Amino acid sequence: MPSKVVLDNSTHFYLYGNPSILSQLKKGVLPLSTDFSMFEPYLSYDNWYQGKTSPVTEQEFQRGLEQEYKKLPENVKMFLSFVDFSKQSDKLAESIKGKILRTRTTNLKGFDRSRIEKSAYMRLFPVATSDFAWRRLAGNYSGLCLAISSKAQLFTSGTGKPVSLQAVKYGQKHALAVDKNTPVPGLFDHSAEYALQKEWRAAYVASLYPNSEIKITKNDLRGIYVPSTAPASLLNQVKNLVKQDLRYRHVDLFEVFPDASQWRLSARKMSVTG
Repeated sequence: MPSKVVLDNSTHFYLYGNPSILSQLKKGVLPLSTDFSMFEPYLSYDNWYQGKTSPVTEQEFQRGLEQEYKKLPENVKMFLSFVDFSKQSDKLAESIKGKILRTRTTNLKGFDRSRIEKSAYMRLFPVATSDFAWRRLAGNYSGLCLAISSKAQLFTSGTGKPVSLQAVKYGQKHALAVDKNTPVPGLFDHSAEYALQKEWRAAYVASLYPNSEIKITKNDLRGIYVPSTAPASLLNQVKNLVKQDLRYRHVDLFEVFPDASQWRLSARKMSVTG
């Protein structure tokens, strides 16, 4: 997990879910996802290049650039740093990519599916008023949105239970190799057209959570957002949870509704007793 989480001055992440998320709260857990369909077709993009020339990845190109720099005479490298040499990468791109393609002995592999499928993840958003998330992740305004403290224990790695919490990178070139910044290649990437969502993801080792659920501790949950169209039964269950369960007595309730003056959502605090 990064040493500092920056959320545009917010201290919360927002998790959206179907009405079933309420029953999980009653058990003191939150759901983890193991559905990777949202990553297609990019997760299997290598299949699209069968019988064709696979594209050169950014990591391959960087390695090729480093190799070209190492070939320079020592007296040249004394006055030309790799950083300055890299500024000429546009001029060298075709030559380097050509060498990479010529020296390949096998087709380029895509993402390591076995690695990503060993993961479980949580999709997190910086606001509780995301129309996209309410439609796609909260059952088209039939579910709930939970405000979770960015300092929650479930976002912190523990002994034998690693957690990787990262902001999603939008529209960047595929990085296929594992490194400290890319523990699960593909899991923290998304298409550029979704950049306004400013999504974060938390990744976990799926085998450590056999029911795809993770425990929450007191004070992890800070707020529950309910759509104004929620049936009375759901609203009453949420209110009873906050009133009766000591783990959630501190949790604030909010009603989410469409702003009548413009195409956006808004939220207002709601009484637990009303």
